[in-house]
Amino acid sequence: MTDRELLDGFESCTLPNEAFHHEEHVRVAFLYLSQYAVREAFERFSRSIVKFAAAHGKADLYKETLTLAYLLIIRQRVAQGRSAQSWEEFKSDNMDLLDRERDILQATCEQRRCLECWAAFAPFCRPKS
Repeated sequence: MTDRELLDGFESCTLPNEAFHHEEHVRVAFLYLSQYAVREAFERFSRSIVKFAAAHGKADLYKETLTLAYLLIIRQRVAQGRSAQSWEEFKSDNMDLLDRERDILQATCEQRRCLECWAAFAPFCRPKS
């Protein structure tokens, strides 16, 4: 599936839920962060994922704090990576983000409780300039 097909299916909620696993979540986040500033990417991703989850009867699964945490981690990786990466390049360089068995949030954040507080996030994963 092309990036455009994935985004169109995600945003229009026509992508089957069975085709939207963890890797597709990360890919859509990467694509938004490749196109938009962090705040706009987060707003678009949040709005779209809430709509997608509701359309597939899973509205109760959305967690805004976790969504923001993942987006910030992905943004940090984008900033540290090669310029103008494709999804395949990013994926190849960041396979740990796709490993559901590994708690990437815990590995990135020394204290799990920092995920409970927005103030703890801001400096936690800010891309290096």
